[in-house]
Amino acid sequence: MNNLSLEQFYSSAENIDRACSTVIENSISIFLPFKRLDKTDIHRRFISNNQILEIDNNLFDKVEIRGRLLGQGHKDILEALLTSSKIFIEDTRQFKINTTAYEITKRLGRNIGKKKWLIQQLKEIAEARINIYFKDNAGKNIDFNFNFISSILGENEDKLSITFSQEYTHFLAKTELLDYSNYVSDIVKLDSFTKQLTKKLGLKIHNINSDFLKAIVRYMLIHKGNNSQIKIDNLIDKLNLNNLISKEQLKDYIYNLKRDEIQAHLKQKFGITLTSNNETITFNTPENKTHYIINNK
Repeated sequence: MNNLSLEQFYSSAENIDRACSTVIENSISIFLPFKRLDKTDIHRRFISNNQILEIDNNLFDKVEIRGRLLGQGHKDILEALLTSSKIFIEDTRQFKINTTAYEITKRLGRNIGKKKWLIQQLKEIAEARINIYFKDNAGKNIDFNFNFISSILGENEDKLSITFSQEYTHFLAKTELLDYSNYVSDIVKLDSFTKQLTKKLGLKIHNINSDFLKAIVRYMLIHKGNNSQIKIDNLIDKLNLNNLISKEQLKDYIYNLKRDEIQAHLKQKFGITLTSNNETITFNTPENKTHYIINNK
């Protein structure tokens, strides 16, 4: 793929400034539905395959994650950054975000003592690369490899300057974008909600997987939210979850999805309900929230 021209960079900047994700990122399991990736079978498979994981999908010929697996928690951090003020860099056709560890950890619901944790998470995001293989409009085979973050500059105890890569900026300029900033805080808070519910119900600490719920919410946000529907089985297929999660785990996650307490929470915060005998996920945008699908093409 050619670099962005200055004209393309300028014309896409307004949309990139609004966006907190892309349809592609939310449609494919680039961000896996696990909190502790290092404890999963998929991580062992990744390590044994030279740190490459192919993600089955119906958008591209092939999608690979290389170098480092990312989870929904990493996606939380990316969205917290991308809903911050962006500074566009004309010379290099990319953008950066100047913020503080205090601000980002606060938005993630963590205390300021988590600065070292945040830096580690940012470095993990920077280490991951996404490889997409597809045919362009002219029928050429394209092999596009990119990472999200190109540099992280820490200053004193708190200041952070995070520069997103030229390739990711190009990716944002050339694909459908999502602006659901009104939802980001509630997506992050699914961690605390499921933790409290787990305690209330006397379950094992990891039995209710908030990351699975986050993946579902983010997938539904690629839709308009006017009675948007997908069968649970079809969503599992679209997100390739049968190949990423054990059959027993997936059964537990779906069982928990159908709990009355979780259904009430998803309906209130996200307008997501289960219909058709609890086999279909339905999304209707709540009255107090909006989200936008932005087409750059």
